[in-house]
Amino acid sequence: QGGVACYSSADDFTLDNAWARVYNASQIGAERFDVSCLDVGIRNAGGYCDAILNLHRCSVFSSTGAPLELELIASEPFGIQPILDGDLAFQTVSFDTPVEVDLSDGSSLVVEMQLPFQPSGFTSFAGSSATTYGTTFIRSETCGIPEYLTLADIGFPGFEWHLTVNGWAGEAPRCNADLDGDGDVDSADLGILLGHWGPCDLPRTCLGDLNGDGVVASADLGIMLSAYGPCP
Repeated sequence: QGGVACYSSADDFTLDNAWARVYNASQIGAERFDVSCLDVGIRNAGGYCDAILNLHRCSVFSSTGAPLELELIASEPFGIQPILDGDLAFQTVSFDTPVEVDLSDGSSLVVEMQLPFQPSGFTSFAGSSATTYGTTFIRSETCGIPEYLTLADIGFPGFEWHLTVNGWAGEAPRCNADLDGDGDVDSADLGILLGHWGPCDLPRTCLGDLNGDGVVASADLGIMLSAYGPCP
C-alpha cells in the first residue's frame, strides 16, 4: 500500500496534485443516483493540510481514458490529519445534502481530490494493486502534468487509488445522521455521537464524524440536530 504524488524529496514537501477516478453508469449500477459521502484512501506523513473533493460529470476522454472536459457537480473542502507512520487511512468525506448525479446521457462520474502545496512531508492518495476496477489519473501543473495522465503513463502501472462512492439509487434508505440504522435520528444516535466526541482515532474516521473532518465536534452535532426525527 502506498501513494503517488509530485513530491520533492530534497525539500520534503508535496507540490500541488490532483487525482481522479472515473465511474460509468454500469460500474455504479444506475444512471441516476445520489452520492452521500465517499471513503477516500489517504496517506499523510506530513502535517495537517487542506484538500478539496470534487464530483464532476465528463463525456470527453483521451485515448487512455483520462477525463478532458469536466462539468463540476459538487465540491467539498475537508482537512487531512497527520497519519501515524504515514500509513494508509480511510477518511469519510460527507456532503451536507446528497448530490444528485445523472449519467443518463452516457457521461461518467469523475471523483477528484485536489491537494494544494503541502509544506511538510509526503501527502498523497493511498492505494494498491488490489482494486476491483477503475483507473487512477494524476495531474500537477508544477510537475509539468497540466492534463490528467494515468499512473502507468508516469511509471506506476497497476497501482490505483482506494476509493468508495456511497449513496443510493431511488429513495434514500436512511439519513446520514442515523448512526444506529433504525430509520430515524434520535437520542440513541445523539448518544453514539457524544460517545465519540473529540479527535478521531486515526487511521480511521470515527463513527459520528458526519462531515469527515477527522474530529467529532459541534459541526457534526449541528448536522445531527438538523436531521432530527424520522429519516425522509
